[in-house]
Amino acid sequence: MRLLLYYHQVLPLARGAEDQFDEGRTLSYIGQIYSDLGETEKALEYYQQALPIEREMGDQFGEAKTLGRLMYVLQQARNFPLAIFLGKQAVNSYQQLRRNIQDLQKEVQSSYLGIIVSTYRQLADLLLVEGRLPEAEQVLGMLKEQEFKEFTR
Repeated sequence: MRLLLYYHQVLPLARGAEDQFDEGRTLSYIGQIYSDLGETEKALEYYQQALPIEREMGDQFGEAKTLGRLMYVLQQARNFPLAIFLGKQAVNSYQQLRRNIQDLQKEVQSSYLGIIVSTYRQLADLLLVEGRLPEAEQVLGMLKEQEFKEFTR
């Protein structure tokens, strides 16, 4: 709860400084805490505020993280079609980011994979629940491709 209080104190500061990058990230973090507390409506409220700011700022990584978090909350709310839709957007963003970091150090690429893996697996699980096996295989294939590249480096 202390962390939630901290982020609620940071949010007006970010807004007052007109720092949209920090505002978007802070909104998403608050949404994550509410999600962890099981407060779905509050989590959705904060994620929905964060997403347009992250898009406007061009924060593709923040946007992808928020989309993945939204997918999780909507999965918990049993809204599988919308969760899948947002999960696919998250994975598409991660795929684009992955192409952009191919020339970076191996450690950076490896840590990136560790961050995104849960979103890929969660989307694949959702697709399986909905009986969309070919799409689930495709998502897992993208993940395996990245893991294979990591292994062979």
